[in-house]
Amino acid sequence: MGRVIDEKKEFDNVFKYYEKAIEGRNFHYQNYNTWANYYSIFTGALFIAFYTLEKECKEFLFLKILIMLVGLVTSICWNLTVKGHYHWMLSWISVVQDYEKKLAKVLKKNKKQKLYVYSVYLNKGENFLNKNISSQKLTSKFTFFISLAWALLLVINLFSLFEKTLCIRT
Repeated sequence: MGRVIDEKKEFDNVFKYYEKAIEGRNFHYQNYNTWANYYSIFTGALFIAFYTLEKECKEFLFLKILIMLVGLVTSICWNLTVKGHYHWMLSWISVVQDYEKKLAKVLKKNKKQKLYVYSVYLNKGENFLNKNISSQKLTSKFTFFISLAWALLLVINLFSLFEKTLCIRT
């Protein structure tokens, strides 16, 4: 009887930390989603501002260059946020898995009870449709290309500015 009570106390203690680890992971995910939304909305607003000025007001070159610089910095920050989130996500997964292993030791006698978030893996089939496509990798590549687009816009506009300046002076 005493052993059952000790196992129950051990399970309850480990389970409490397991739940805290999941809460921490969920809090991190929520913060990441909030910041990712901020970056995407701000980047989209900057694109709209740039193209509005490009179409309507050709003479505001300094403002357009400023918008492109802010867009470039914002999209780089967005990309770094995506990459940072990936590493934090791996860290949280390992913390949760560590508690799952501890719980598994306590639960190994009761094979009917399952309590795993990360210990169940999907089958990796040979067919392309069966493989998982990582939204993390897609988002990272997408934000890289957004940064590249801002950089190209900036280079093209600066080159155009220098070309106009050189033509005026000659």
